[in-house]
Amino acid sequence: MHCQNCAALLEFSPFSAVANCEHCGTITPLSSLEHGSDRIVWSETPTGTCCPRCGDGLVQATLAGNPAQACTQCRGVMLANAAFGALVRERRAGYRGMAFTPHPVDLEQLTDPVACPGCRRMMEVHPYYGPGNQIIDSCCRCGLVWIDSGELTAMERASGVR
Repeated sequence: MHCQNCAALLEFSPFSAVANCEHCGTITPLSSLEHGSDRIVWSETPTGTCCPRCGDGLVQATLAGNPAQACTQCRGVMLANAAFGALVRERRAGYRGMAFTPHPVDLEQLTDPVACPGCRRMMEVHPYYGPGNQIIDSCCRCGLVWIDSGELTAMERASGVR
């Protein structure tokens, strides 16, 4: 991300609610940098990890203040299992839009495993047993969850108890 004031590279910390410009001192709230329906805040800081879905490099990111790694190519996101659960609960509780009835689970997605970026073993592919009828990838060894672009939004907006 670049500073909107001077175009210098912003300093980004996944544990902070703001991005700082070391050049001109501008402080930018991360909420103003959120992109897309999944509301990911992207940085340009590479993590040294490859995307399990498309192989591109992952960058540091945040989702509602939770540290994550995201792919700028396919828009997938990897985060800790505990952060994922809290994020889904928080998003569903705060969602005030129209609920939708999700499509049935696409069983074809269950045959598309990916390698865990942490340990390189195959992640478990399974339905998310919550709202939204999404297929997620998780690694119980590393405590990581991979969600493809749009899956978090589908979970947030799914009908059911909020």
